[in-house]
Amino acid sequence: MANDRRKLKTRQQILDAALELFAGRGFEGASVRDIAKRADVGNGTVFWHFGDKVQLYAQVVQLAGDRFLCLMHGHSDSDRATLAETLAEWVCALEQGDDATALLCTESRRHRNPAIAESIESLNERLVDFWQRRLDTDRYAPEAPPMRRRELAYLIVATAPAFVAARSGEAPTVVTSALMRDFAAAVECMAADSNEAG
Repeated sequence: MANDRRKLKTRQQILDAALELFAGRGFEGASVRDIAKRADVGNGTVFWHFGDKVQLYAQVVQLAGDRFLCLMHGHSDSDRATLAETLAEWVCALEQGDDATALLCTESRRHRNPAIAESIESLNERLVDFWQRRLDTDRYAPEAPPMRRRELAYLIVATAPAFVAARSGEAPTVVTSALMRDFAAAVECMAADSNEAG
């Protein structure tokens, strides 16, 4: 039992070290040796737990997604929060700029490796599902067809990297205002399209 706990602790140390280094240096810039050193383990221990660097990266993307979604669920009460409030929490979560957010919004979207691309696609779908559920419960968008709500969910997720890139050069309130305005317009368009179709 103690041995299992030690293995889990070591695995978590490696994941945390890898998340920090991948977020800061990117996939190519973070070596297994650097990750092992940061986690205070041997190189072989990293390979024993994860197989190779690609599999480690895929696990780190999963971890980053879990942490980000946990943060979003912690901030957002889907039964009471308005769409604007949930968007504001999304922006706040992106503004926090922790390692998980940096990884989700920048480096992870550039990979062509099939194993990494698959894990990123899976994560993106989880983020879109979060937003689709949120839009399905929002009182301002229920008349829009589910397909249009899904499109808006994809749009929200797709803007995350652009927001993170812009936040260093603009005041967060300016970016937030523009984001809210754009999404409010998108929701109005969905409702208008829905009414015209009906």
